[in-house]
Amino acid sequence: MICGIDIRANEAVLVIVTEHGGLPQISSKPVKKLALSQEHSAPQMRQFMAAAESFFKENGVEQVVIKERTGGGLTAASGITYKIEALIQLSHANVSFVHGNTLRAFGKTNVGAIPQGVLKYQTDAYLAAAWKLVK
Repeated sequence: MICGIDIRANEAVLVIVTEHGGLPQISSKPVKKLALSQEHSAPQMRQFMAAAESFFKENGVEQVVIKERTGGGLTAASGITYKIEALIQLSHANVSFVHGNTLRAFGKTNVGAIPQGVLKYQTDAYLAAAWKLVK
């Protein structure tokens, strides 16, 4: 089980992908959105980290893949996204990253096709996990 994560604003979208017949497939396990509503509150940050740890354990997640965010320029990621990223890294021992350009190229392949049932906001998280699964 691989969990792909796309971090946007103050939310992390978590999608679990499994292998079925040699191809990635979205898991029947629920897609989860975790939000960090108050980034300056230590209790809120601990609560976010505990929710991520719980999700990973309950769903038997073996690996976590996070879509990288833009570091500079007009489309640079906000500071809260880096806090979310750090909390996820502390929540699971096996975390890796994938660049958005890599995901776009992978999405154009037959293996990277988006299956039915994946909603628009889940696409990048799904692609991150599917890419790691076939890599």
